[in-house]
Amino acid sequence: KKLLYTSTMKPKLAVLLYGLEEDKAILKEIMDKLQSQLDQMPHDEVDVVFYTDNGETSVDEKKSWLIGQTESKHYVFVDKTTPLPDNFMLYRLNFVKNLRPTRDLINLGIFQKDVN
Repeated sequence: KKLLYTSTMKPKLAVLLYGLEEDKAILKEIMDKLQSQLDQMPHDEVDVVFYTDNGETSVDEKKSWLIGQTESKHYVFVDKTTPLPDNFMLYRLNFVKNLRPTRDLINLGIFQKDVN
């Protein structure tokens, strides 16, 4: 369980990366891509959190832990199969900031925390 970057402000979007230690090389490439994108954005708008283990926890448990680590209302999951174009974070952040309809967010894999 590790935090790559977490904002001191309440971020608008959380990018939640999970995987297995055996995929460390692929996950490092993904983290490098995310960091490169993060370096070009206001840091208070996006959280990037990741969780890796050796398979002792289920994907659902990993996702649940990741969701609990961010204050962001909106989040997107990333794993080794997720395509990461150069504008992955910025594109999704803009959808969230512009309050797009929920169906548009879901089509981009962006989910919203229940807010009670």
